[in-house]
Amino acid sequence: MEQAGSFSVSWDQDDGILIARMTGFWTFDTVQAFRALLFRRIAERPSQPFGMLTDLSDHPVQSQAVHEAVTKLAQELRERGMERGAAVLSPSTLSRMQVGRSAEQAGAAAQFFSTEAEALAYLRS
Repeated sequence: MEQAGSFSVSWDQDDGILIARMTGFWTFDTVQAFRALLFRRIAERPSQPFGMLTDLSDHPVQSQAVHEAVTKLAQELRERGMERGAAVLSPSTLSRMQVGRSAEQAGAAAQFFSTEAEALAYLRS
């Protein structure tokens, strides 16, 4: 049985890093709920450029429809201030390929890491 998708979004306020943790298989409705929470979190912070840590450690490759919705979301994030790029945690080569395609299509910079410490160090540099 496939694990239902879930997520959390929080700020590392000191460093201006938005942290998103994503798990399971998503539907279009999951993407829309995630989008709404992301934009609520962005609105909590004064308008400043930010970086984003995306933890996909428990987030498998997604359907094409979800992939397309996430690509659109990445474009919107750039428009809302994600100027410092994205650091992505993902142990899966296939997931990295899918996220890499999304980032490229959105015109966003994404770097992949094996540990959260490495990803945060990249975003803080």
